[in-house]
Amino acid sequence: TYRGLALLILALLSLTLFYNDYNINDAMFMIASTLLLGVSFNAMILLRSLDIKLFFNIILVSILTDTFALFGGKLLGRHKLIKHVSPNKTVEGAICGTFFSVLICSLFYQFLIKPLNIKVVIAFLCLSIIGQLGDLIFSKIKRENNLKDFSNIIPGHGGILDRLDSPIAVMLGFLIFYGLFNII
Repeated sequence: TYRGLALLILALLSLTLFYNDYNINDAMFMIASTLLLGVSFNAMILLRSLDIKLFFNIILVSILTDTFALFGGKLLGRHKLIKHVSPNKTVEGAICGTFFSVLICSLFYQFLIKPLNIKVVIAFLCLSIIGQLGDLIFSKIKRENNLKDFSNIIPGHGGILDRLDSPIAVMLGFLIFYGLFNII
C-alpha cells in the first residue's frame, strides 16, 4: 500500500517534467486530492465495519448541519460567514445547522446506540463545525480555480463532490474523535 502510494506520488510529480500543460501545482493538487479522498473514504469503510448505527449517525451530522444551515440562513441570516469564499452562507445559518445537528444526532445516539455522555456531544459539536469547514474549503477550491461546479452530473447542485464535501470532512473529524465514541 505504501509502495503504491509512493509510486503514484512519484509518477504524478514526474509527469510535470514532460508536459508543459501539467505543472507542479497540478501534481500537488492531484496528490492532495488523492490523499484526502482516500483517507476519508477509508474512514467511512472503517466506521461502517465497526457499527452501522454509528455510521448513519455520523453521516447524519453533515446532512443535518447542511440542511438546517440552509433553512436557518434563509430565515434568520443577516451576517455573512465568509463572504469572499461562499457569499450565501451566514453566521446564523451556521449556528442553526450546528445546534439542530448536535441536538438530533445526540438524541439518535442516546436512543439508538448507547447512553449519551458529554464527550460524545462535544464530538458532535466539533464534527458539525468540521463539516461546515469542509464545505467552505471545497467552495474555496472552486473559487480559486474559477469553477462554478465540480461537475454537471447533478445539474444545479454543483456535482457529486459538492454533495460529499461535508461528509468527507466529517469522516476526517471522526478519525480525530474516534475514541470518544467507545465503539470497540
